[in-house]
Amino acid sequence: MSLSFLQFGSDSFKGELQSMKQRFSADEVKCSWNDKRNGCSVSGNLWEAVKILNGKSNRQCYVGEIANGYVVELDSSNSSEVQAVKVTFDKNRNVLVKAATIDTTLPSTVLAAKYVIFEKATGVGYTGTAVLIALILKLINENDEIKGCYEDIVPYTKYSDDDKNFWSKITNGEPENLNGFALKLAKFTDCIYRNITDSGSNNATVRLYVPEKNRPDNNADKSNTMKTLSQGDLKSKVRNDIIGTPRYFTAQKSNKVSLTDFALDTSYSDKEKLLIPNLDGLDIPEWTKSAAKYCKLSSKYAEPIRTFFFVGPAGCGKSMGSRILSGLLGLVYDIITCNPDMEIFDFIGQIYPNTANKALDFNGVRKEMGLPSVSDIMMDPESSFIKIYKRRPTGNVDEGELIEMMINLVNKRVAKRLEGKDYKYVEGPLTKAIRYGYAVEIQEIGIVKRAGVAVGLNALLETGRNAFITLPTGETLKKHKNAVIIFTSNNGYVGTANLNQSVLSRMGDVRYFQNEKANVMVERTLKIVPDFYSKDMLKEMAEVIQDINAYCQDKGIDDGVCGQRELNNWAIEIMCDLEDMGETEATSDIIRECAQRTVINKVSQDEEAIAEVATGCIDAKFGECSMYE
Repeated sequence: MSLSFLQFGSDSFKGELQSMKQRFSADEVKCSWNDKRNGCSVSGNLWEAVKILNGKSNRQCYVGEIANGYVVELDSSNSSEVQAVKVTFDKNRNVLVKAATIDTTLPSTVLAAKYVIFEKATGVGYTGTAVLIALILKLINENDEIKGCYEDIVPYTKYSDDDKNFWSKITNGEPENLNGFALKLAKFTDCIYRNITDSGSNNATVRLYVPEKNRPDNNADKSNTMKTLSQGDLKSKVRNDIIGTPRYFTAQKSNKVSLTDFALDTSYSDKEKLLIPNLDGLDIPEWTKSAAKYCKLSSKYAEPIRTFFFVGPAGCGKSMGSRILSGLLGLVYDIITCNPDMEIFDFIGQIYPNTANKALDFNGVRKEMGLPSVSDIMMDPESSFIKIYKRRPTGNVDEGELIEMMINLVNKRVAKRLEGKDYKYVEGPLTKAIRYGYAVEIQEIGIVKRAGVAVGLNALLETGRNAFITLPTGETLKKHKNAVIIFTSNNGYVGTANLNQSVLSRMGDVRYFQNEKANVMVERTLKIVPDFYSKDMLKEMAEVIQDINAYCQDKGIDDGVCGQRELNNWAIEIMCDLEDMGETEATSDIIRECAQRTVINKVSQDEEAIAEVATGCIDAKFGECSMYE
C-alpha cells in the first residue's frame, strides 16, 4: 500500500478546481506504473506542492539540497507556524524523515515535536506537503516518465485556481482546460502514489520505501509519526538552494556551493589565467564537483589527491569533465593525446638543435650506456635491475622504480652532452604541469603499446616529497603542489589495454562512466544543435543510440563507437539536410540516411557487423539504407 502523503477529494482543491473530475480509469490515464486494475484520482496537496516548487503559491517556502536528500521550510496555511523537515534517502531507497514545527511568534527557534502528517488517520496535524515536496524532487530527478508527467502540469501553475476565464473555457460542450489538466494531474498523482510505499512488495521500477521505524504503527498512537528535528539538523550543510531563502536551516550561514569554492591557491600570470577553462554557460556535472572537492580539501595532507583516472565509452563526457574539473580548480588546462608508439621521452619533452648539430637520440644514448629499455624492464625486471645497478636484487623488483632510475641516468648523460652546445630543450605539457602547477589530461593512455611507458610516469604520479624527476637539462624537477594529472581511457575497446597495477595504485581518484540516459543525451545535443526541429524525435534518436550500445555489448561487437558525439553529428546532418531542402521536418529517409553516415558506420570496422547492427537496431524504425555511397 502507499502511505497517505496525498490528499484526495474535491475539498482538497480550491476555486474552479473543486468542480473538476476527481477520478479516472486506468485506461484513461495509461500510466506504466498502474497495474491496469485500479483507477487514478487527483490529489489536492500534490497540486499545492507543484505550485510551491514553481513559485506560484502564497505560502513562503524554502527548499535546499543536502548530501543525501532535502530540507524544507514551509509556512503553515492557517497558523503562524513553519513546518520544518529533513528528508534523506539511504542506498536502499529508504526514506527517513525528521520533522518539527517552529512557532514564528517566539523570539527563539523552538522545535515542537507535534508535526503529524497523517491527517486522515488522526484528524489532526498537517497535510504532509513539506515532505511531499522532497519526495517529488527525488522522483522526478530519477525517472523520465515521472519527470515528464510533472512537466506536463507545470504550465498550468501560471493560472490561478480562481481563474474562471481559463478553467471554464468550453470546447465541444466540455471545459477543455479543466478536463485536460485533471487527466494530467491524475497521471502524475498515480506516478507519485505508486512510488511512495510502506510495503516492500511494491514492484515499481522507481520506488521510495518508508520503513516501519519511520512511520506510524497501525496499532499505535499515530501522533508520533516522525522523528523530531533537532537543533543539529538545522545545521545540515546545504549544497544548493532550490527555492527561496532559508530562515532556520541556514539562518547563520548559507552553504550554497559556488564554483570558486573549489579553486586551489595559485599565483598565475595574467597570460596564464587566460588558459584556465571558462565554465560560463556550461552544465557542471555533480561528479566534477565531487572530484574538485576531494582535490581541494585534501590539500592539507602530505599526499593530497592530485591524480585521476576516468574510464568510459567514447563520448560519455570524460574529456569535457576533465576540462570542467580543471576550471573548477582554477588551473591552466592542457592535453596530451596518446598514440600507440609513444615513448616515455615523448611525455617529458624534446631536445632540438638550434644549429646544424645532430639531434640527440634518447634511445641511442640509452643503448650506449648499456641500459635496458622500458620494454626490457617490463619483460625481465631482474636482469634489468642488474644492468642498471650492477648487482643482483635482494628482494622484489619494482618496475616503476627501475624505469624512473633508467630515465634519470639517461637524462643526466644527455645533460652532460649538452654542455657548451647549442641545443634547446622544449618542455611538453606534462613537464609544464609539473613545474607550474597546471592540470594536464593524458587522453587514451590505454592505446600506448608499451605498458611500461605509463609505469615510467610513476615518479610524477606520486604526491608529496617523493614526486620529482631529472630532466634532460640535468635539472631535478620537483612536482608542484597543485599539479593535477588526469588519465582518460576507453577501456574495453579494441586496441586498448588496462593500466599496470603500479600505475593504478598511484591514482588518487578513479571513476567509471557509462553512456548517459536518453534525456541527458538529448539536453547535451540541444546545447550543440539548439535549433533541432523536434525534441521528441531527438529523444527517439538518443534511445536508438542506447539500443545500439546494448546490442553491440550483447553481440560482442567492440571495435567501434556509439555515443554522445554520434548523436550530435546525427542531429547536425539532419538539420543541414532540412536547411538545404527548405523543409522544417525530417522524413524517415533523411533520418535513416544521416544515421548511416554518422552512427551506424562507426559501430564497427567490420562490414558484416555494421549490417547486423543496422538490421537489429534501426531498420525497423526508420527503414533500410545501404552503407555504401
